[in-house]
Amino acid sequence: SHFMPQLLQKLLAITQRTDFENESEIRITAYEAINLMVANSALDMHPMIVHLLTETLGRLELSFNPQLDAQERNHLQSHLSSLIGEIVKKLDQATIAPFCDRVMMMLLKVFELKGSIAHEDAMLAMGHVAEKMEGGFIRYAQHVQAPLLTGLKSIDEAQLVTISVGFVGDLCRSLGAAVKPFCDEIVGCLLQLLQAQKVNRSAKPHVIAVFSDIAMAIEGDFDRYAVVVLNILKQAGEINISGDDEDLIDYINTLRHSILDTYTGILHV
Repeated sequence: SHFMPQLLQKLLAITQRTDFENESEIRITAYEAINLMVANSALDMHPMIVHLLTETLGRLELSFNPQLDAQERNHLQSHLSSLIGEIVKKLDQATIAPFCDRVMMMLLKVFELKGSIAHEDAMLAMGHVAEKMEGGFIRYAQHVQAPLLTGLKSIDEAQLVTISVGFVGDLCRSLGAAVKPFCDEIVGCLLQLLQAQKVNRSAKPHVIAVFSDIAMAIEGDFDRYAVVVLNILKQAGEINISGDDEDLIDYINTLRHSILDTYTGILHV
C-alpha cells in the first residue's frame, strides 16, 4: 500500500504521454496495470481509489472532444470504461452511490458513438454498477434499455452480444420483479438471437441460461414466456454429438449445462 499512490501517479502519467514509439501498446499496458492495482488494493487505499474514480470520470468526459481522432477516442474510452468498472467492483455501495449519476451519464454517453469498441467495456461497467447498487439501479433502468437492446441485436459481434446477455442477468438479479416492464423487448431480442443463423454459437448457451435469471426475477409473470422458452429448451436439448470434434463436444456440453440451469430456474418459480 505504501507505494501504490506513487505508482498510480506514474502509470496515469504514462497513459497521457505521446513521445513513445509504440505509445498505443504502452498505454494499454499501463491501463491494464492500473486495473490490476485497483483490483488488488488494500482497504486503506480506498480513498485513493475514490480519487482515481474522479480523475477517470474527468478523462472520460474530455474524451468526447470531437477533435480527437476517432480510433484514439474509441480505444481511450474502452480503457477508461474498463477502469471505471474495476473501481465500482472494488468500492462498497455507500462509497459508490454519490458518484453513480455521473458514472452512468458518462457510460451512457459512450453508446452515442455508433460502432465503438468501447461499448463492450461500458456495458460491463454498467453491469458492475447494477450489481453494486442492487434495487437502487432502477433509476437508470429506462436509460440503459436502448443500448442494451442495441447490444442484443448486434448479431455480428459475438462478444458484445454475450456481454449484453450478461447485463440482462445483472439487471434481473439487481432489480428483481422491477425488471418486468422491460422484459417483453428483452425476451423478444433473446428469442431472435436463438433463431439467428449468423449469431456465433458460443453466445447461445449464455442466451439460454439468462432465461433462468428472468424467471427467478419476475417469478409467476414468466408464464407468458414459458411455452415458447420450454419449447426452445426441448429443441436445444435434442442436439446430438456426432463425430469427435472436441470444440463441438465442448459446445454441446456447455449448451446442455445451460439448459439444465434454465429448467432449474423455471421450476424454482
